[in-house]
Amino acid sequence: MQYYLLFLVLAASVLIGTEGWLNDIDGYLSFTCANQAHYVSRISSMHSNRAEDRQWDFECQPFPSVAGTPTCDWSDYANRFDYWLDFVCQTNSYLVGASSYHSNYYEDRRWRFFCCSQPEVSYTDCKMTSYVNAYDGYMDYAVPSDYVITGVQGIHSNYYEDRRYKFRICKLQ
Repeated sequence: MQYYLLFLVLAASVLIGTEGWLNDIDGYLSFTCANQAHYVSRISSMHSNRAEDRQWDFECQPFPSVAGTPTCDWSDYANRFDYWLDFVCQTNSYLVGASSYHSNYYEDRRWRFFCCSQPEVSYTDCKMTSYVNAYDGYMDYAVPSDYVITGVQGIHSNYYEDRRYKFRICKLQ
């Protein structure tokens, strides 16, 4: 009986808590890698049908063979509520962070992105991933080895009150 109660408490904390997530449901999200010579290497997200919002987590890895000081900048908001999200970092820049806020009226998020570039670094083999999540589904996207995220696309559904996401990834040259 004790183990059953412990399981229920742990399951409830996972379903309604912020354990392991960077934002509260309906809350503000702001994340940047601890070092600008790092890049976002994994993005995880869980959707709540009750709140019609997502919680987010990001992981970072060091940029290989850093040659100088990165140049970084925050974007303007890349989307309007309920509209298509289509963001690409500036030339030879890679994703280092993101911020967003949620609207309960629209049940959607507006996004800004933090991108950095390294001197003398360029990319090849840029491509779009397929959608990495289903509506209302869990997301766990790990960037392939030797690639960085250079853009984000997202489509919103008013029926599901959720977004599906794709990432533009490029291979380090």
